[in-house]
Amino acid sequence: MRSLKHFLLFAFLPVAGFGQSLGTAKVPEDLLKATLQLEIAQTRTNTKYFPYGIFKEEGGKVIQVSPTNLVAQVFQPETIFLPAGSGVLMSHSNVNVFATAKHVVEKNEDVFFRIPQKNTNMPEHRPHREMKARSGVGWIYSTNADVAVTVLIINPTTDDIRFIPLEMAAKYESVSVGDDIFVSGFPSSVIELEAPALRSGIVSSKLGDKMILIDALTFPGNSGGPVFWKPTMGLNLFGNQIGEGRYPSLVGLALYSPLFSEGAVSPQSGRTRIVFEANSGYTHVVSASRILEVLEYPEAKDAIDRALGKQLAAKAPQPSGTK
Repeated sequence: MRSLKHFLLFAFLPVAGFGQSLGTAKVPEDLLKATLQLEIAQTRTNTKYFPYGIFKEEGGKVIQVSPTNLVAQVFQPETIFLPAGSGVLMSHSNVNVFATAKHVVEKNEDVFFRIPQKNTNMPEHRPHREMKARSGVGWIYSTNADVAVTVLIINPTTDDIRFIPLEMAAKYESVSVGDDIFVSGFPSSVIELEAPALRSGIVSSKLGDKMILIDALTFPGNSGGPVFWKPTMGLNLFGNQIGEGRYPSLVGLALYSPLFSEGAVSPQSGRTRIVFEANSGYTHVVSASRILEVLEYPEAKDAIDRALGKQLAAKAPQPSGTK
């Protein structure tokens, strides 16, 4: 990974720029760029064969292959990045935060953020441990919901990402059954993607305890990805007039799809011999209200204050005449 000088970006970025179509509405491009993929790193060893001559292996070691050997067999380590889940970038009190599902990071906090770059097709794999060392903020977990948040360090010059204002978080009470929504994330178990994929659906039910059920098919890799209100135009599903231009606020984070199970019964014994499982087509969503609650935790407020303190210290004028 090439070295970059990273910065804490303490500014609200306007959510403008309209991009991808979704039905009769437009999805602002900034919402897509506010969806990030989480990864885990894995090291494996590759076997490479080199012909007669002199070459350098990774690490700079010079190896000479003699004419009698013809080829040299060299074992070289390689780091690969495997998808772990999705998450959403948000601005809170002029500090950049990242929210995802707790179950994505709780068992392995040493994850990487896949950061798209403006001037290259190759994304960066930014380690959370590096951000934690610089900001002093680790993962902050909800005590009553599947939510985790942290402070995100970025390079505003090169990183091709956006942060949505926290004011765009829709509280649980404002979400209604029948609302049109869309899910943004990386269903890595189905397909590898350079940008988040969208899935359209509706709010099917409000389950209580600030949980929501949506009619939208999701897969492993979508966990922690944002669910937004779809921009509305005209009438809703029930023919009621909706004011044009409702902004696609954050409804919550996608968690998992419950499975539909059906057993195959043996005609001889009458026992279930095989159980078939399939995606139910529904997805459990934790309300954005739970994100708002976590950001009110004392440790979260302390983390925000420390991040702001670092920013203010970086901007403070240096004393003159110092050596």
